[in-house]
Amino acid sequence: MSRVHRCLSSSWRAVSSSSSKPVWTVPRAGTRAYVQAALQQNQRPERSTYSKPVHSRPQRDAHEEDDMAVFGSSSSRNSETQQISHFEECAVEHFAGLFPELQFSPELAKRLLTHASHPRAKDGHNGGLAFLGRRVINTYLQLFLASSPNFSLTHDINTISTQALNPNLVGEKIGNSWGLGRVMRWTPAAPSYKLKDSAIEEQVKREAGLYKVQAEAVQGIVGGIYQQYGASVAHRFFHTRVLPYLLVKGGVPGVFHQEAHSILKQMGGRNGPLLEPKKNTQTSAA
Repeated sequence: MSRVHRCLSSSWRAVSSSSSKPVWTVPRAGTRAYVQAALQQNQRPERSTYSKPVHSRPQRDAHEEDDMAVFGSSSSRNSETQQISHFEECAVEHFAGLFPELQFSPELAKRLLTHASHPRAKDGHNGGLAFLGRRVINTYLQLFLASSPNFSLTHDINTISTQALNPNLVGEKIGNSWGLGRVMRWTPAAPSYKLKDSAIEEQVKREAGLYKVQAEAVQGIVGGIYQQYGASVAHRFFHTRVLPYLLVKGGVPGVFHQEAHSILKQMGGRNGPLLEPKKNTQTSAA
């Protein structure tokens, strides 16, 4: 017997004398399902052009319905749209009551009364216009101070303007007068338990950031007027609707009050016209 034949014979005897248990085990159910799916995927015939496979819509269970409610179903989206439309209407009506001469589009009105802290700020807020409005107000105030006959070298114009345009002062005096806190969309910085009582203390209002939020709205409104109506209207708006509220303790120094009241009277008072009257273009017949 050759050497190769003897090796094969010994190997066969070793296999025959071994345990009868099978060498390969049955794969787990998860593995089997995965393999079957992979095989079916590979066995699908190729198509010349791609077409989106049509799948039957599975029936949602209770958990999936809850997820749809969280992420927004069609009914919730419709309700959300109605809320936004209602807010736009309220914003337009509020501005119409404050400044009847000026017209604000629903989109602009909504933007001016939405603070960056609100969840809906992603759709637009007053941050950009407030940035513009701060500089407009500061410029007109410094021009007023510098042109006043009562201004002297002892006055620091930057210190006066910084003091008079303090956000808490602007928000409290002007924001409260315009009723912005009743219509604005914003998120308080103070804990909710401090805001439950109807009579909220002054310190809590400051902690919640109400005055600062209202100040940004005031600045945004001035910025929106400057952008939409121009510098002339914004200048009249400053002297008739903004500056009179800053003539208080902690605001513009008393030495400038008489000059401010004189300009206010020349412009028609706090309710003076903002837009220039339209000139009659018709010429009389000779």
